[in-house]
Amino acid sequence: MISSSRTDQTSHLPARLILWYRSDVSRCTDTTYLGVPVQLIDYQSPPSIIYPSYGPDMDMGRAYFRGEGSPGRLVLEGVTQEDAGQYKCRTDFHHAPTKISVINLNIVIPPEKPYIHDESSNRMVRLKLGPYREGDTVKLRCEVLGGNPAPEVTWWRDHTLLDTSQETRKQKVVNRLVIEKISRIDLHSIYTCQASNNNVSVPVSTSVKLDLTYGPETVKIVGMKPVLSAGVQYRLQCMAAGGRPAPQISWYRGDKLLEEAAGSPVTSPDGKVTTGTLLYTPDSLHNGEILKCRAGLSNLPGSFIDTTWNLSVHYIPDVKLEYGRSIDPHFVKENDDVYFECRIKSNPYPRKIYWKKDGKLLNQDKKNGILLSNQTLVLQHVLKPRSGLYTCSAENTEGTGESTPLPLEVKFSPECSPNQIQVYGVAKHETARVRCEVIANPEANLRFTWKFNTSRELLDIQESQVTSEGRVSWLEYTPRTELDYGTLLCSASNQIGEQSTPCGYRLIPAGRPDSVENCVVDNQTFSSLHLRCNAGFDGGLEQSYFVEVLDVELDTVVSNISTSTPTFSIIGLDSEREYMVSVVSINEKGRSSIVQLTAHTTKPQAAERHTDQAKIGSLRSKFAITPILGILIGIGSALTLVSLTIIFILCCRSNYEKVTRGETRLQENKELGLQGEGCRGPDIIPSGEEVYKQKTEYRTLRYPTTTQDMDMLRNIHHNIQRLVRLKK
Repeated sequence: MISSSRTDQTSHLPARLILWYRSDVSRCTDTTYLGVPVQLIDYQSPPSIIYPSYGPDMDMGRAYFRGEGSPGRLVLEGVTQEDAGQYKCRTDFHHAPTKISVINLNIVIPPEKPYIHDESSNRMVRLKLGPYREGDTVKLRCEVLGGNPAPEVTWWRDHTLLDTSQETRKQKVVNRLVIEKISRIDLHSIYTCQASNNNVSVPVSTSVKLDLTYGPETVKIVGMKPVLSAGVQYRLQCMAAGGRPAPQISWYRGDKLLEEAAGSPVTSPDGKVTTGTLLYTPDSLHNGEILKCRAGLSNLPGSFIDTTWNLSVHYIPDVKLEYGRSIDPHFVKENDDVYFECRIKSNPYPRKIYWKKDGKLLNQDKKNGILLSNQTLVLQHVLKPRSGLYTCSAENTEGTGESTPLPLEVKFSPECSPNQIQVYGVAKHETARVRCEVIANPEANLRFTWKFNTSRELLDIQESQVTSEGRVSWLEYTPRTELDYGTLLCSASNQIGEQSTPCGYRLIPAGRPDSVENCVVDNQTFSSLHLRCNAGFDGGLEQSYFVEVLDVELDTVVSNISTSTPTFSIIGLDSEREYMVSVVSINEKGRSSIVQLTAHTTKPQAAERHTDQAKIGSLRSKFAITPILGILIGIGSALTLVSLTIIFILCCRSNYEKVTRGETRLQENKELGLQGEGCRGPDIIPSGEEVYKQKTEYRTLRYPTTTQDMDMLRNIHHNIQRLVRLKK
């Protein structure tokens, strides 16, 4: 809107004609007619009609005159750069000279919105700047296009002016900003590039927010105990504070990555703390190692930081049993000294150490050559009974650990195996197969030697008669004359040495076996007998036994049994019977003489009760009580009662006579000064019969009726007490 100027002398005069002109300097023209004469306007009152006027280059309706105010105005709508120039206003008056006013119109063009570029990547930045690493230097370039006049470009940080330096290149203005060594405090700072070329319109600007990437500041392990127990699962947490974005958390034992993490790390709502969880089960091998938690960003070298914890793991002792260094476990001979060493790995140190042989606890026994010294077991002058499985156990607060059993084999020269047949009965020209068995260690490569002892000399047996296999050797021997009977000697040898005492086997002429001995019936019932005998000499041959049971009353054999041992269980017998039992031994040469004994079966108690009940029931059924029978029973009962009364009176009289005799004897004892001891000495202990007699007299007079009875009672009581003391 352009106002026309008037002088003080003409401002009150009515205008006759107003004309507007524009000088177009860019087109090298003097003036441009902008309008046509308008109606006479009396400025003393508002004009009633305003005629728009247009120049040859003016758009229809963009320029119009407004004369209702003072001064009048030329209004230009939607001005452009071409509208700039010098405007002239010509005013003609009725009674005054023409007035020309000159006005210069300058058009201001705001600049375009600034563009921000990251010079390190040469890319345009929108909204978010970065992310950058902590310590980086950020170089930004702000470019502004257009604007008339040229705009002023500035940098701001959170409403604080940072930089006003700028340079103009062609049709743009550039301002560069350098931010050196950015740190965590620069996170989310807002940097704004602002362009302005006037004080009328609002400056244009572009803002970006600075983003940073940095590793955690602190890392710590939570939930760790000073001492852990092997085999127990623990829940450990590693907390990393200060990382952006949330750091990765990993666990290490030494240099080994642990895979037991319980899910992904969790970040707090404010994003400041990230927590990783480890389900950790320590092992005894972990004691003394270092548990490490590491947190950082994989794409940010140098961002990782660690925290460590020295593991102290308590565990059940790990026990290993070994022979002493100088011991050859494959060649321990009798009378050697052997010692074991118990290797213990334990945390805490064991408080007790145990030694066992074949599962039985060993104690210190110097007399028998067992010496215990902390972690060492010494066995002096070992013999073959010391062979077995040895273990060492250690106990601490976590429990007891036991070693793997360590076998000890004591090597020894051959010895005779027990429980062999010692006597062989064989007839002339009959071949006997004599068996010789030995025990030895080692058993491999045993060499057997057989000899015949004639009481005058030892004769070697030909090897052709001998067959050997392992620990057993067989000799096939045939006696042809009386001189061929005697003792066969068998001995063996191994790498330890010769058998010290050979095994002897008597060779006798075969004969009938001897009779059994000491037969006893040790269990009798109403239907069975159990017979046990001792075997007699078998005649040099294998024998068996035969028993025959005869019912004496019926003179009938009711049972016969054959066994390989002289023990017999005879069942199925009748109760309350007498039996004759005959026992005989048998071998290939014949029978022994017969041994006989008598035995009885008992009366069955259950059967007896059943019989009594049956008899009572039978009597009840046979005898019915009639009136006459009742009278007879009453008379019989009365006679019985009278008889009992008479017997009682006679007993009382007899007791009175005994008491009288006792009183006389006591009186005689008083006169002799023995007080109930009779003619015997005081050291003679009275018999039980006499004590009983005195007690009987005392019981008879327990309830005295006279003074004499009272005195007699006291004397008897005194004598009884004394006799009892002497009896004890």
